[in-house]
Amino acid sequence: MYYCFPADATMFVDDDQGLTTVKRMDELEVGDWVRSFHGKNEVVKVPVTYWLHRDPDQEAVFVEFSLDNGEKFSLTEKHLIYVGECKVNKSVDINSNPIAADKVQVGDCFYINHRTKETIFQMVQVLAIDRVKKTGIYAPMTNTGNIIVNRIHTSCHSESNIHSLVNTFFESFLTIKNQIAEQIFGKTTTELNISSGFNEIVDLLHLVLPSPLI
Repeated sequence: MYYCFPADATMFVDDDQGLTTVKRMDELEVGDWVRSFHGKNEVVKVPVTYWLHRDPDQEAVFVEFSLDNGEKFSLTEKHLIYVGECKVNKSVDINSNPIAADKVQVGDCFYINHRTKETIFQMVQVLAIDRVKKTGIYAPMTNTGNIIVNRIHTSCHSESNIHSLVNTFFESFLTIKNQIAEQIFGKTTTELNISSGFNEIVDLLHLVLPSPLI
């Protein structure tokens, strides 16, 4: 089971000169500044801190949503995405209802960042849901626990959206991996790439986090 975005997903990336470009997921790098909804529905710019998964050769099945703006959006079935009422409500907490992609139904609505006004969100409705196979799996992490992909407000996580606890767990995992890699190979990495054992790690999270949080 994989918990990721596909290679052809896109993000706005902002540089230190204030210029904005669009990058595919397979072009994204640690340290790139991407966009995230945070706090009281505020769009912030945050760096990619590390990769939970980054495997360009791994094939996976993605849930593909056809949206009422004519676009499509894909992610793996257990990845969390924020769903809300289809009528825009500026007072709603847009971080309050993350659900797994395989729980989304036709007629549900996602939060989508305005194409030109970066601080504004709109609603986009799911018209159809399919399963597609794609090659390449990518799961970038940010310090907010959220990331805007294809202008859609999504979580960086799956299974649990308790960002501070989950992020601490995986950062510790990466630290241990780097300590071993540095001793053996003399180098470190920003990629966990733990896909082959992810189910076991999720089981471990069930042991260390209170059950209502998973």
